[in-house]
Amino acid sequence: MNVSGEYCVYKVAGAHCPGGFREGWIYWDDAAPWFGDSQQGLAGTVPHGEYDRNTKIYYCCRRDGNAKKEISLPRESPFYLLRLSSDCQEVKGMEVKQEWVYWKDEKTVNMNKEGGLYPAVARSFDLNEYTRLYYCYYTKKPTSDSAKKAMLAIYIIAGLVGGSIILMAIICILQRIFIRNPKDDSDDEDEAHNASNIRRERMMNTQASPERSPIYRPPPLDEPPEYNISPIRKKSPIPAEGAAVVSTGPPLEGATGGPRDEEQPMLAAERQPDMSALPLSPEYTPRPESKPPSYEEVLRSDGKIV
Repeated sequence: MNVSGEYCVYKVAGAHCPGGFREGWIYWDDAAPWFGDSQQGLAGTVPHGEYDRNTKIYYCCRRDGNAKKEISLPRESPFYLLRLSSDCQEVKGMEVKQEWVYWKDEKTVNMNKEGGLYPAVARSFDLNEYTRLYYCYYTKKPTSDSAKKAMLAIYIIAGLVGGSIILMAIICILQRIFIRNPKDDSDDEDEAHNASNIRRERMMNTQASPERSPIYRPPPLDEPPEYNISPIRKKSPIPAEGAAVVSTGPPLEGATGGPRDEEQPMLAAERQPDMSALPLSPEYTPRPESKPPSYEEVLRSDGKIV
């Protein structure tokens, strides 16, 4: 600690005063009983000094500043300084309170004395001998009213903002759970429409490729028979037994000019008549060619042939 000002601290045993400080001491002529020993007792850590029948304590003091001017010192915890002048040293951000300690000294022949630069001390040399040493106790300053109000406003605003965020999150979650968004409905409709288009496209592809169609398709109907219409020739009557057969058409292949045998009339009857030269009958109407059912008819009948 090397900060200019007007204050004192205890000197550490076995060490020198820091730079800027000067050494000083105070001697107590302790009151002694008429009979017995008045040896001092020690415990714990004590300042540098002499502790026997009397007491002598050493200090480190500095006077290179004004006690009324604030200095900066650590403020993590309260601490003491010894008063050097009539006022305690002001410390930034700390509140100071003056205290004092009183000792009763020897009355008969008193040998109290001081030396060097020592703290402020008050002594009495009348019949009631005593020594009074002054201390300055520092604690952190409480927050001012304006600062308290500002901090309270900040806390309130932060609480409102945090509460609003939490409330909005809860509302969004509830809306997501219980209220359906029309945009979601439109998205679902678009997905269903797309799926329907995909199915329809697959069905059309299936219809274009019958070998991959899972739907039963009837085999194609046979083509209607072609009619060989040739001119009908009038059959010759079968002659009676023993009668002569006269042929009106060209002679059969391999036949002679003589009368035909009995098989010739049968062969003539079994020949396919040539009707290509004859006109069609007005009563004849060709049967219309049947068509396989369309794809839509198959779908409407659930896969059954309509």
